[in-house]
Amino acid sequence: MKTYIVATDLSARADRAFRRAFSLAREHGARLIAVSVVDDTLPDAIAARLSAEMVSELDRLCEADADSGKVDYETRVLLGVPSKTIAELAREEKADLLILGIHRPRPFADTVRDTTMQRIIRLANCPVLLVRDPATKPYQTVLATVDFSPACAAAMKAAHKVAPKAKLVGVHALHIPYDGFLPAGGDVQFRAEAEAALTEWREAQKIPESLGTFSIDTGVLNEVISSAIAEHRPDLIAAGAHARAGLVRYFLGSFTTRLLHDPPCDVLVAPPPPRVER
Repeated sequence: MKTYIVATDLSARADRAFRRAFSLAREHGARLIAVSVVDDTLPDAIAARLSAEMVSELDRLCEADADSGKVDYETRVLLGVPSKTIAELAREEKADLLILGIHRPRPFADTVRDTTMQRIIRLANCPVLLVRDPATKPYQTVLATVDFSPACAAAMKAAHKVAPKAKLVGVHALHIPYDGFLPAGGDVQFRAEAEAALTEWREAQKIPESLGTFSIDTGVLNEVISSAIAEHRPDLIAAGAHARAGLVRYFLGSFTTRLLHDPPCDVLVAPPPPRVER
């Protein structure tokens, strides 16, 4: 049986993450854990009062779903540092998916340090679904950013599990340096190399032809993805947390970081699969 976790700070848009979490849990027959975290540096009396209030609010959010009785769910309020505590819970429960609502914007603070949401994604060992929009229907179109990394492949596969009936479109941005100075047809070699890399990546990551369609578009990454969003109007974007494994496992890629700051729709971020020791 799958295990999903929905984590919330009980902010104004918490209901969106809860509705999507219950919808997915119901659709996939998953067990659902609804969790909120109380800062463990608070005085004991205040922490105890907040915990009791959070339990009531979590129960209210869960019961607000019309079909909550059809989902095997439980609520938990934990003490600790939110990002670390939620990531540890996901690891302990062997969660298949961690579901979060968008964070409260803090224009200055968000420019100088990670948000709690970003820290959770960095620490989590499972895919994380960031819910921005009201969960009024199943996902229809998934746009996957393709950078030929294991994390990108993991995000695409996770998105397919979350939305198996959705149309999936993969887009790779081919940046050609000094393309304005190239002669006519001078980009042919760059495109051929990118197409070969795409084929090699799909074979290495075992991505079947049936999973979706892929395109290689020339241009700067942000512009290519913006054009793809305008063309396909996705309701879910899938992205790898980081381009490579190893030490950079603990850092989000720059594009993913920008995407999380101002998501155009729901976003699913996945870490690369764990290395297999030989």
